[in-house]
Amino acid sequence: MTEQHLDRIARLLSGSRSRRQALAALGALAAAPLRSGLAAQIDVAACGESGAVCTPIKGCCSGLACATSTINTAYGVCVTGEGDTLPVSTDLVVPGSEGITDELAQDITDASAGATDAQSTLDERATAIQERKTTRRTRTQTHRTNVRSRKDTHKLNSGTNASGTNADLKRLNRRLNGEPHLDLAFILKADGSEIVQIENLDGDAVVLERLQSLADPDIFTDPNVTILSGDIYQVRSGTTSAEAWTQEQICPNGVSDSEGVQLRVVQSGATRSHQIELHCGEEIDTKGAATARSQSAKKTKRPKPRGQKQSKRGKGK
Repeated sequence: MTEQHLDRIARLLSGSRSRRQALAALGALAAAPLRSGLAAQIDVAACGESGAVCTPIKGCCSGLACATSTINTAYGVCVTGEGDTLPVSTDLVVPGSEGITDELAQDITDASAGATDAQSTLDERATAIQERKTTRRTRTQTHRTNVRSRKDTHKLNSGTNASGTNADLKRLNRRLNGEPHLDLAFILKADGSEIVQIENLDGDAVVLERLQSLADPDIFTDPNVTILSGDIYQVRSGTTSAEAWTQEQICPNGVSDSEGVQLRVVQSGATRSHQIELHCGEEIDTKGAATARSQSAKKTKRPKPRGQKQSKRGKGK
């Protein structure tokens, strides 16, 4: 009770002229300790310290967790740990018993380690499953590509004079020796490293025979790697990584039309290879580029020789 409350009650008692006023003063005197008790309860810490009792209403302070038994999760002890309420003990938790805080803290540590190990096991299992799926998919695609290549080679080697078969062989030859459908990108990284990314959009496997710098032809590699249909293959340069085909920067000037690489590719089973230029920072679709070149050639008209007159049908020369 503060001095202001005492002064107020003293004035009320001294100035009371009736029993009603006196009872009011006594009521104020009796209510003062009650208000003080409520204030004291409000001032109590809102969270439990280490070793304190914790309940769903009163939790633990930061850096502590409410360790309970699995039998009664509504009553526990605040111990070192992360989380809110953690049922970690199969025995009843008795606050204040000897060693209970250390025991529960160890239970929380063991439970956290077990959860980490379980998550690690799940991650390893998921990785193994994904690797098996990828291996099966690659094996299936390789088998299909090999079968298709053998069939195509057999058709080419078993030529016949039949006009229909000859026409099929010509179509097959044109398809195999045509420019493969690739999505190419020359990616420039912020750390100076470079990536040439090749995505095979063709129905057949494609072999990357050579990769060569446009600015310096002496910088080249002959990987002879087969890229299956639908797969993506990346070649790195400008880095000391073991995966890089050269440590030299192919694009020291950044995005450039005079620097880049030349790729030599051939479809699996074909006899004709194709040269494709890919400049620094460029991304191209070979099918779209081939279509654009074809349309440009169609629009170009051959000029007529001078002095040649147009002939008139049915009128002599």
